[in-house]
Amino acid sequence: MGKLFLPVDQAWKPEELETKFRLSLESFSLFAARFTLEIEPHCEQTWIKFRSLDSVAQQAAYDSFMAYFNLCVAAAESGVAMNDDRSLAWWAVQKFGLRPCSDFFDKLEHDQVLELYNRSFVQIFRNWAFFKISSYSMGDLFVHPWPELYVRDEAVTNNLIAYATHVLSGSQKSTLICESPRHIVTESLSKDRNVLEMEMKFASPLFDQDGQVAAFFAISSVRKIGRNSSVHHFDTPILDLV
Repeated sequence: MGKLFLPVDQAWKPEELETKFRLSLESFSLFAARFTLEIEPHCEQTWIKFRSLDSVAQQAAYDSFMAYFNLCVAAAESGVAMNDDRSLAWWAVQKFGLRPCSDFFDKLEHDQVLELYNRSFVQIFRNWAFFKISSYSMGDLFVHPWPELYVRDEAVTNNLIAYATHVLSGSQKSTLICESPRHIVTESLSKDRNVLEMEMKFASPLFDQDGQVAAFFAISSVRKIGRNSSVHHFDTPILDLV
């Protein structure tokens, strides 16, 4: 199955796209501020990375961001509170045309980090609790491949990959309880280099209109425990489930 995105306004010419992306990121930051959430829209490294991408990847980054922005704005205009995780998640799956497991919402607790991934492991939704533990600019989340953004132990990475692969296989029809150990995740490119303690709690498949698994939710308990200014790069690939 291809990437799941909401429709965006239009394709932009390469010379126009960076300006449009910049302004849209700044608009999202102002939108988030209405709900007392401070999110840096972009930074210098955002545009260094963006300019290194080919035109297809640039457009994809912009489209991914606009799908999320449009979803949040439409939800807010419909009266959904941005900190109401259950309502926002339900609104999101409806907009993406997906069906959650019947037991999914029983697992979601306040202040847990909730992320939605498609079959390509592209993160197409995250709740606002995510931003409370992240020091990345909004732009960096969309222009950098997720393996560039975080580092964790390789054994834990392999464990998370196994859970995700199992859920996407179609054999899992209900929310999966993950026996993932509590572990340390470090931001590798952000200004603050947040160090996070994370435990992935559940992975829950989402089904399309044909009953096929099209995406999955990851629910994690995450807390910020400090910063690490010494982290600059790493060699171990990771799965983006923070």
